Amino acid sequence: MNGTDGSTTFTDSSSASRTVSSTGNAAISTDEFKFGGSSLELDGNGDLLTIADNNAFDFGSGDFTIEAWIKTR
Repeated sequence: MNGTDGSTTFTDSSSASRTVSSTGNAAISTDEFKFGGSSLELDGNGDLLTIADNNAFDFGSGDFTIEAWIKTR
């Protein structure tokens, strides 16, 4: 999540350039981050990001791994 503190604009910087939509109070925060200079901040009250369904997200039936750095309060 690279961006300006408080921004609700999320940019897919991959070669796919998919549109990322936010719901609730999902925003970029520069207060705490693991990489770069900002992170996604969610307050736990209906906040989320969505990307339209795409065949690239079809993991099939084999094993796969999804990783994330999550900090809870």
